[in-house]
Amino acid sequence: MIQAGTLAELIERAAGLYPRNVAYVWRPLYRARRFTYAEVYSMARGAAALLEDSAIGPGDRVVLWAVNSPFWVAAFFGCQLRGAVAVPLMAQSSPDFVSRIAGITEASAVFKSSALKADPHRACRALAPAGTR
Repeated sequence: MIQAGTLAELIERAAGLYPRNVAYVWRPLYRARRFTYAEVYSMARGAAALLEDSAIGPGDRVVLWAVNSPFWVAAFFGCQLRGAVAVPLMAQSSPDFVSRIAGITEASAVFKSSALKADPHRACRALAPAGTR
């Protein structure tokens, strides 16, 4: 049992205690890809670094508009590690809906799947962590 006070602490402790254990199995097509807790934590740290490089800090809102995958999870945990507020939306959301939500929440950025071709919102930067689909 992992005891953690925050979600950021949860992924950090899980990576420390169970680095080689499988956290997620993703089946995008015909093959399964396994992600360990250490890999998810590493991707989350990369997402947090991308947020920091983009001057997004604690309390800033970040829309997550991406297909369901371990990369989405890493972007979410990256927000937690940075102290940013994740605003998750379904990949099936229309660009207009995403734009309205980004405006209402005053989002600073959008983590967006490269598979989604639409521009999310004029006032937001579109971010795509390495490995996203």
